[in-house]
Amino acid sequence: MSVLVTNREYTPIERRLDRNITWLLGNVGTWQKLRLQIEVGAFIEFSLSNTLNMEEPNRFILNNGEDWRENGFEVGDNFVMYWEIYNIPSQSTTAYNVTGTIVSIQGSEMLSNNTTLGAGAQVSSIFPTQLGEDKIQNVFIAADKRPDSLFFRYGHMKNSEIRANNLRSLIDGTYTDFIAEGLSSLTIGSLVNFTPLGKQSGMSIARSTITYIGSTSGGVPAYPYAKYRYLIELVFMPSVFFEDLNNFVNDIAPEALLNAESLADNYFIQAFPTQNNPNVFMVNDLNDTAQEGNVGWFNENYNGFPQPHSVSLVEYRTPSNNITPQLDYAGPTLLTAVVDGVQNLSNATKCTFGFMLVPTDEEDYKIKDAPFYQNVKMNTGGRIDFFGDVFTVGTPIAGPRQGYSNDDARMDVQNIAFTQTGANQITFTCEFMPNADFANQLGALGLDERNYIIWVGVGDQTLLANASDRTNLLLDFGQMDTYVEPIGAWDGMAIELLSHVDSNMATPNPCGVDLFIEDDLRAKIEFQVDTAIDPSIPIPTGLRFGIQLERL
Repeated sequence: MSVLVTNREYTPIERRLDRNITWLLGNVGTWQKLRLQIEVGAFIEFSLSNTLNMEEPNRFILNNGEDWRENGFEVGDNFVMYWEIYNIPSQSTTAYNVTGTIVSIQGSEMLSNNTTLGAGAQVSSIFPTQLGEDKIQNVFIAADKRPDSLFFRYGHMKNSEIRANNLRSLIDGTYTDFIAEGLSSLTIGSLVNFTPLGKQSGMSIARSTITYIGSTSGGVPAYPYAKYRYLIELVFMPSVFFEDLNNFVNDIAPEALLNAESLADNYFIQAFPTQNNPNVFMVNDLNDTAQEGNVGWFNENYNGFPQPHSVSLVEYRTPSNNITPQLDYAGPTLLTAVVDGVQNLSNATKCTFGFMLVPTDEEDYKIKDAPFYQNVKMNTGGRIDFFGDVFTVGTPIAGPRQGYSNDDARMDVQNIAFTQTGANQITFTCEFMPNADFANQLGALGLDERNYIIWVGVGDQTLLANASDRTNLLLDFGQMDTYVEPIGAWDGMAIELLSHVDSNMATPNPCGVDLFIEDDLRAKIEFQVDTAIDPSIPIPTGLRFGIQLERL
């Protein structure tokens, strides 16, 4: 393989200087950053389990059956083949090399323009190997190829399935793919954004970039070859929140996070030396980067570890300070939540929060162009493009933070504050502000379709991420409704609450007029009727009165 992952690190949003985590670690609902350093080039470094056949005068065969073009080689490339023969008794090493130009590729067989491979190639047909007292070692073949474009696929899977190399989403079965172009012209330190390809609803990826960081030499000093180095960065959130509503109704984690099961991640990287030639490319080996992760659901420290935090209060109020049982989908709602058990609490403590819808219709969030977090109208602070959805205790944020969305409907949040209210206690307050499009969308749904969750993330800020007690606490799972405030009486109007009767109230009077009361609000309004008697004055026989209300 000609794409090597030389370093991987995960950084949680609450401790952005931590760079010592090399496996997927965290909880659903927490943003983090993945940084991958890769080396790309047309080279193969052979081993005893991955050998090469060389046959005079110019034949090279990959014994693993791979296509030379799948390792970045193509007709017309100039190459160098290098190996050493080490004599065990004398402890001496003799170096050999062959240079040439590729004239033919047929799958795993390559022919060059050489007329002979030399004496060093005639000692064996298999490289590397051991022949009696001689060891053939340090075998490689390389051509100088810098990628022009790069395809990247990222996926989460269950720990129990990391060797299956299946990168389909656990949410909706889609692949999450990206492409970056123009890499061959990048200067050191410059970057390009990845372009999403196809459906993105299987993951929550907010940002993806690739930066050129220079080149390094492989091989040996006398015969070096270039490995081009890039840094891939992803801002993402593990988003296997639920399989259906029962996960929240019964407080049971989804199968991928239940009991000892957890999430891992892996990636497929394919680099193309020539952008418009799909036949020649370099890829990574997913088996080299398959490893288990440690991801938890709500109310657990990572995957099943105990945590010291508890929620002692969750309260909703209207702007006029009336207590209400849930979020309002059409108007502002003030939230207060009290969390206890936060150790080493100070004004350096970082916290997070989140809101999202929990749709009952899979079509609302599966197999969509937009990423998962936008499809569920999530709000975690509105600054994830800058890796900024994190809040400091004692530093309130007054201005509105827009929610994420795949359309114009948003649940915005303002007046966000995490305040220390006890030795180990944090009080979280904010105001949810649905916009008009959100109100219209949710207003068209039934109560049982307006499901939502709210969570907060807290932890001991003094602990490194890989030793942290950080937890995402589920504050509420409920159904949004709207609350109509009593508006008081206008001049000339009396407003009373009346109970519905069994049927429309019909009261006949001498004029034969029927009076109807059709809802719980009745307005008593004085009006005048001309009662003068004259043949030229018509006698009123009816009166129509209407009112139109608009919810703003």
